[in-house]
Amino acid sequence: MIELKLRNIIIENNFTPLSMGMSEKELTNLLGNPTSRFDNGYGSVVVAYGGYEFAFFDDKLHYFQNDNFKESYIDWVKFENDHFKIDTWLIKEHDNLSIERFIEELKFEKIQFKLEKPSTQNYTKIKLMNGMQLEFDNSDRMLYAIRYESFSK
Repeated sequence: MIELKLRNIIIENNFTPLSMGMSEKELTNLLGNPTSRFDNGYGSVVVAYGGYEFAFFDDKLHYFQNDNFKESYIDWVKFENDHFKIDTWLIKEHDNLSIERFIEELKFEKIQFKLEKPSTQNYTKIKLMNGMQLEFDNSDRMLYAIRYESFSK
C-alpha cells in the first residue's frame, strides 16, 4: 500500500510516488479508482479521493488541493482505500491545526514562508517557498485548505 505523507507534500513538495505532470491514468493506476471525477469538457479534469483533489490540464497533473480540513470533515482528511492512505502528520482526529501551531512547526523545520492576510478574504494564507499554500480561517485560526499549483511557482 502506498502512503502519501502530508508532511512531505507540504514541507518538501514531495508527492512521491506521484509527480506533477503525470497523466490521469498514471495517477489512477497508483491510487485506484477515485471517489469522484469531473470533466469540464475543455481539457480540465479533476479526480478526488475523499477531500484530496488532483486537477489535470491537457492530461497532465498540475494542481492539488484539499479544502476540507475542518474537524467535521475528518474522513476527507484521513482518506484510505485499497491502494493508498494518507499520513496526516500534524492533523489528528478531533484536533484542528491552528495557524500558531503550524508556524511553530515551520520554524522548527527551518522552512521559509510568507504570511498573507488578504483584506477581502476571511482567511490568512501561509505561502511556502516551494509553492505550497495553506489557508487558515480567520474566525477560529484553524487550517481549512492546502493548495499547490505546479505552474504558479
